[in-house]
Amino acid sequence: MATLEDNLEKLEAVLQKDFPSAYVLLNERLMNDEIHLLEKKHKISLPATLRPLYRWHNGQQEKTYPVFFFGTFFSLENSLELIRAAREGRYHLPEGFFPIAGDLSPAVVLTGLDRDGYFNQHPGEIVEIDFDCYTSTALAPDTVALTHQIAEIYQNGAKDKRKLHFPAGNKRKPLNF
Repeated sequence: MATLEDNLEKLEAVLQKDFPSAYVLLNERLMNDEIHLLEKKHKISLPATLRPLYRWHNGQQEKTYPVFFFGTFFSLENSLELIRAAREGRYHLPEGFFPIAGDLSPAVVLTGLDRDGYFNQHPGEIVEIDFDCYTSTALAPDTVALTHQIAEIYQNGAKDKRKLHFPAGNKRKPLNF
């Protein structure tokens, strides 16, 4: 089975070759010491399952086409700032939710790692939270599956770019926090 790193390599190759306009929107990768400094600054640890993602690329340029389809791929700094804002009461995010992408205006939609299984009792699942509709939707069982789906969409010519392959029976669920 492919690893997260394998999927990111495949995604890198297809973006460079077939979607250079999307590839140029990605920020440079972070080195481990840069990740550590950001964790220390915000007093928040990056989940191990997301570390390869930010070592691949540190998000994308803001206010551009969402490379990950479901929202702008946040830089680690932006993700950590959202978590800190939630801890300070400026946003409402469950503890254990780590945002990796989203759309912050006009309606707030965040996609991230549900580290503790808060939404569907499946720790590690990738979940989209739509604060406008007050619902959550599981997008993938983990980061490996998510990156595989994104790479597949690009390999298929990005025809299906607004539809990730949701697990069978997946439905939006009301938020309960």
